[in-house]
Amino acid sequence: MKAEDKNIEEQTNSIAKKYMDLNNLSCKDKKWLSQVKKLLMSKRKNGDCNVLDNDMSLRQWTSDQRKIYKKGKIPEARFKILTEIGFQWKDLKNYLYQLKWDEQFKLLCKFKEKNGHCNVFYAYQTNNKKLGLWVVNQRYLYKKLLNGAERGNLLTKERQDKLNSIGFSWCLSSGKSNAKTA
Repeated sequence: MKAEDKNIEEQTNSIAKKYMDLNNLSCKDKKWLSQVKKLLMSKRKNGDCNVLDNDMSLRQWTSDQRKIYKKGKIPEARFKILTEIGFQWKDLKNYLYQLKWDEQFKLLCKFKEKNGHCNVFYAYQTNNKKLGLWVVNQRYLYKKLLNGAERGNLLTKERQDKLNSIGFSWCLSSGKSNAKTA
């Protein structure tokens, strides 16, 4: 066994023994802990527990853990082990979308600082990011909210508030800013 693999094994056992009796593990628990070890190896490689590489079985396993958690059926010991190693319980897709949204918002703040407004031209790009398209999309999502399309809308109240805080104009066609939350 390589030193790195042994270290992962020791780390997994150190955490697991806080919540499980390692001498009386079922076959299911042993298999589950082997996935935790794989997750820790992925974390060591990538810096977090978000499985983004090509290990589809591990990616599916992490997705399954989130589904079991959402249903309220994950055993407490497993929940505590995963939480302790830094597992993200939120859906990875939503988590990644939030990271991208935050990145675009920071770019918009820089744009406003430089230009004095948030009215980004549609085709405007910075750092290979389509900031203009993102701004148009925020306005589109806001318009959908005003028309009653709340279900599945990614423009949360928190995001609206952040945009409002920098003087974002929701409606450009009339030349007026509508900085209220939907």
